[in-house]
Amino acid sequence: MDRTGQLSRPKPQAGAAPDRTQRDAELEQALGEYLFSRLVIPLATTLKRLAALEYKAQYGLSHVDWTILALIGDAGEISFKDLSRLIALDSGQLSRGLKSLAARGLVLRANQRTFPREQILSLTPEGAALWTRMRKTARTRNRKLLEDIPLEDLRGFAALAQTAHARALAMLQEARPEAKAEARPAVKTRARSA
Repeated sequence: MDRTGQLSRPKPQAGAAPDRTQRDAELEQALGEYLFSRLVIPLATTLKRLAALEYKAQYGLSHVDWTILALIGDAGEISFKDLSRLIALDSGQLSRGLKSLAARGLVLRANQRTFPREQILSLTPEGAALWTRMRKTARTRNRKLLEDIPLEDLRGFAALAQTAHARALAMLQEARPEAKAEARPAVKTRARSA
């Protein structure tokens, strides 16, 4: 990406004869010379940075704190172990974030009855109220981002993103068999409205 935020086209390697198929040619025609990830990652990164700025300004939450709060809110309740797999932070950062949120009265940490060493995390009523306000902020941001894009395009993009994500997880599991447990921990989830 260049300084203006535009993607820069990759330069072809001299003498490289890539193994191309008809599908490769069709993909290049549809996407230009960009890899799919080079289109999606800048969007995701920009939206994450925007959310971090908004949540810091409006709610005094760090990136780690709002990510933890959102994941617990989405799950309803979740074990520390499963949360650590989802959040992709080292356990020290996660522990500090949880300690901060618990001290603010936003997260409840309870030991599981059957496995007393395993913590189950949930939102307190104050945490749930904050999570609801955060979701409203996210919906407003989403509305601004997508307001003039045709619904048919949005439905197509959503289907594409879901399919590509499922395939990427399958590829990850093939590359690293232990990733199966990391990619989708068993958590109780609530229906999402946003």
